Amino acid sequence: MGGIHGIELMLLRDVGMKASVIIHKTETLKRLLSPEAIEEVQNITLGWAREYGSDPEILINSAFDEEIETIKKTGTDLVILPSLTSAAHKYNKEGIRTFDSFGFMLHHQRIGFECSIELAIQLKEALKKPQRRNPLLGMLKYDPYKNNLIPHWATLADMFMLLREGAVGDKDRLYS
Repeated sequence: MGGIHGIELMLLRDVGMKASVIIHKTETLKRLLSPEAIEEVQNITLGWAREYGSDPEILINSAFDEEIETIKKTGTDLVILPSLTSAAHKYNKEGIRTFDSFGFMLHHQRIGFECSIELAIQLKEALKKPQRRNPLLGMLKYDPYKNNLIPHWATLADMFMLLREGAVGDKDRLYS
């Protein structure tokens, strides 16, 4: 799980899943929030996981290899991807099942308990999928931090973020 919000909280509270690993990527947050605010978000996430009976390993800005090692060490059955920027193919190529929480939120999330029932049904289907590796995906080289992009596109994404930050000035406006 990435930070616990929305669907992840429903997984803990309504579906009864346990969080074995929580992975925080703070690169984008650093542009918007102070270090203290980022730490508070991380503490809230850990607090929710513990409140619902989990004692997860916490990884912050970890390398992908470290994530895979921790996921396998803890026996995690399913990785919940927090957004479109998460690279399901990287986990799948390592033989780890994934669930696209963004797709669920976009197409199925609504008010009421029916949403939790629909989520449980989709999770059951995701867990039925066999764990398999895809050797073709393993032949591509991806950026270690923006692991859904090849290095060339990761560099372009970084340049765009720098340009956007200067034009919009998000962090400057928040703290001035």
